[in-house]
Amino acid sequence: MPPVTETGILFIAKLFVIDIVAWIFPLMLIAILAKPLSYDGELAAIIVSSNWLSVPIFYAMAVPAAIRLVVPESDGLTGLLSLLFLITVFAVIFRLMKTITNNQVLLASALTLMFILPSFMIGERLQTYFGLMPG
Repeated sequence: MPPVTETGILFIAKLFVIDIVAWIFPLMLIAILAKPLSYDGELAAIIVSSNWLSVPIFYAMAVPAAIRLVVPESDGLTGLLSLLFLITVFAVIFRLMKTITNNQVLLASALTLMFILPSFMIGERLQTYFGLMPG
């Protein structure tokens, strides 16, 4: 954390805003593009299944953070675990989208990227904007 950042209710509020925007924006993007890309029939299944999938993903991604808390010198191990979990998450999201879209690989790839990339980009940009990361 940058030295000027203080923890407290404002810090928690900033994190809350970042999480909400990073969660809602990809869903809005997918909903807006549903009609032009003709997957509007699968939109409800995409949103519901991705929201349910986020629960085990968050629990899995908490494992490296918990290890880091318990064993502070385990940066290499937790970094590797985080990377492996992230790659697994990408594969699971792609597989889910491929199943929902009846094996349309191009559409499943586009939907997977619409879930992943905006969340990362917005999350990082908002963290810098709110002063939670050095810019």
